[in-house]
Amino acid sequence: MAKVKVKLNRKGVGELLKSRDMEKVLQELAQQHSQGWETDTKMMGTRVIASIYSEDRKQISEELDSHNIVGGL
Repeated sequence: MAKVKVKLNRKGVGELLKSRDMEKVLQELAQQHSQGWETDTKMMGTRVIASIYSEDRKQISEELDSHNIVGGL
């Protein structure tokens, strides 16, 4: 197999991680995995992140009891 050398464009990767397109992709993924929980996207430092959360204590308690804790995507 041939060796391939890849050099990332750091500025381009940084722009991609902060882009509106990336935010849309992450929002769609969060919504697909949210199972009725709330979702949010925001800029955190060098990239956009997506969160799945609930402020409903009963919903959180039921999730903890069922051992199906929602984790990272």
